[in-house]
Amino acid sequence: MAPCVAGTYKNSSDFGPCTVCPSQTKNKGNQPCSQCIPCAPTSFCPLGAVGEVSLDDYSSYIQTYSYPSKPTMNNYDDLLVHNIFAVGYSGRCILMSPLFWTAITISLCIVAWLFMTLLKISRSPRAQNHRNNAKKLLKKADIINQGERWVGGLFTLVILLIFGFTFRFASGFLNLYSIETSDVSQISCDDTIRNTLFGSVLQLPLPYPDNNRWSIFDMLDNQSFIMSLDLLNTAADRQSVTIQQNRPGVNYLPIPANSCILQPDNSTRSISFLAPIHQINLQINITGPLFVGGMRLCLYGRGYINGVNRLQTLDMCKIFWTINETLARFTSLYIVLIKVINLTKSLEISGEIHYDGRWSPSFTEITLSDKFIYDQDGHHLRYISERTVLSITLSEQPFYLQNTQEPIVRKDELAFHTLLFCTLVIELFGISLLFFRLAIVPLIRTISTRCHHTKRNENIKETA
Repeated sequence: MAPCVAGTYKNSSDFGPCTVCPSQTKNKGNQPCSQCIPCAPTSFCPLGAVGEVSLDDYSSYIQTYSYPSKPTMNNYDDLLVHNIFAVGYSGRCILMSPLFWTAITISLCIVAWLFMTLLKISRSPRAQNHRNNAKKLLKKADIINQGERWVGGLFTLVILLIFGFTFRFASGFLNLYSIETSDVSQISCDDTIRNTLFGSVLQLPLPYPDNNRWSIFDMLDNQSFIMSLDLLNTAADRQSVTIQQNRPGVNYLPIPANSCILQPDNSTRSISFLAPIHQINLQINITGPLFVGGMRLCLYGRGYINGVNRLQTLDMCKIFWTINETLARFTSLYIVLIKVINLTKSLEISGEIHYDGRWSPSFTEITLSDKFIYDQDGHHLRYISERTVLSITLSEQPFYLQNTQEPIVRKDELAFHTLLFCTLVIELFGISLLFFRLAIVPLIRTISTRCHHTKRNENIKETA
């Protein structure tokens, strides 16, 4: 019995070609084969498999993700007030809440006020002496009534506590810019809070009136691409794989491969080559009665930094395969490249803008499998073709995606609004104490006087 090519078998001695191994079976070839060997259940073994391939070793991955949306609360004053006066539901949020610690401090101040009242009632000269000394100290600390009342000095402790939380939030919030350099927020219960406004828009790369344009565009246009192609579950070798560039008016231009290696699974052939330009039509020819179970296409490009411009390294892969089928004899892939430019504005108005650029490829595949052709015209066509062709077309979109991030508040604005908030806190406590003196104290005295008169009248009636 004559040997069958890799991925096929023949269990009879009559005239005719070998048959492709069913799914989840394999044959490495170069020997007579009457039955294909079963593959492990977790292995990638489509029709015509020559070995066992783990798709975990050839995963798809990308670098470009959707840009964050504009935050719901994007005003520093609102964020500051919400952080100071909001209390979360979890234990961690309660312990981090300034309002929680403010309530505790106010409670201690009320206890101290009651203690001072008891000292006032006491007839002990020593107690009166301690009370007078405490009043002098508290009056000096009073920033609410400018040293007029000792109660103001008592509640000054509450104000200083709020100031501490306010300055802590302001300092931490300023450092929460930008998203590339800031850590997780530790100043609020909401660890997603950022001092960042986001925006995304599609733009045309139009030049300035002086015909200049951003340097990041030139860096992107000049970035060289290395294309890597992993042919999964195939017996193709170095001699059977050729690469060419198709151009109108020219037969073709051959492209040399940088490398063509067999992976450790002995079933995957990896070819890498330099793409001469960004917009190009490439053709990979696999000559011989060879089957390809799937492929993974990768693009690589080296990044570098030039002043305020940073070209990101391009490193992404996309895998293509169909369930229980081999790749079509002519497979077309279309890769559309889109420039993505991130603008990061400075925390200072006169600061430089940083430009961060990368490519974002999108893929469209056509005719990954010839299953419908075989079902319609006969499976014998599977064994007639002597070549598998992979056509890859790279193109660029004329527009680019511009992502912009800028701080919600800059240094000077933050200092002004923080001091303004601190002044407001002092005024609020002053108004609260004034309301207490003008409304609450007279009300308490009125109630106390009425209770005293009522009790006195009752005593008179009992005596009479």
